Amino acid sequence: MSKRKPKTEDKTPGAPAWMATYGDMMSLLLTFFIMLVSMSSLDMQKIKVALGSLKGAMGIMQSGLKLVEGKEEILSPRDMVPVKTNYTSIEIYYAMKKELKKETQNVQIIKKRAGFVLRMDANLVFKPGGDELRSESFKILDALINFFEAFPFDIRIEGHTDDTPLRSARFDSNWDLSVARAITVARYILERSNMPKEKIAVAGYGEARPIAPNDTPENRAKNRRVDIVLATAEGILTID
Repeated sequence: MSKRKPKTEDKTPGAPAWMATYGDMMSLLLTFFIMLVSMSSLDMQKIKVALGSLKGAMGIMQSGLKLVEGKEEILSPRDMVPVKTNYTSIEIYYAMKKELKKETQNVQIIKKRAGFVLRMDANLVFKPGGDELRSESFKILDALINFFEAFPFDIRIEGHTDDTPLRSARFDSNWDLSVARAITVARYILERSNMPKEKIAVAGYGEARPIAPNDTPENRAKNRRVDIVLATAEGILTID
């Protein structure tokens, strides 16, 4: 007589046991990062406490992941790059006047409705018909650099000419010359200052934007110029 085998119940396969631990871990991580985002200011000590709690609860992060405090360093004025200015237009104007006091005959400070333009006679800055700087222009540009390093301006360097047709071995038009002159000034400033490249833009307008009729030698000389337009990165001070 054969023995009857005990009846076994059919077991439906369930989720592995590790899934519960994994789910708890994901929930803890989500809670942790939501907490970080909700902090109005990241307090280093509080974050360390939170990390410690997470570490103890999960039993992980023993190595390979750590929070490091940044070094506190005192930067020299030349190393600091301000990102915001609250100076008034009057304060900026007098700061420019003070820095450029020896060059006021060579740099014209023009107050616009919401900004400034520093205007230089191209005949003082460049050799005739080209983009090579005169040696006399170095002290002018150096004075401008001192001001730009003290104030957080984005600057746009503009080259302008008169309407006298130009054709030379190097330049096919006044537009080419005006662009080359703006680039020359920008390169001089970049090579002798700590200004980031992204704070400087260049533009060449040729004869397209005269400030005087091109009907006399004196007026044509006025139109041959370099304008440096000032604006802050925060948009507090802009140019029309």
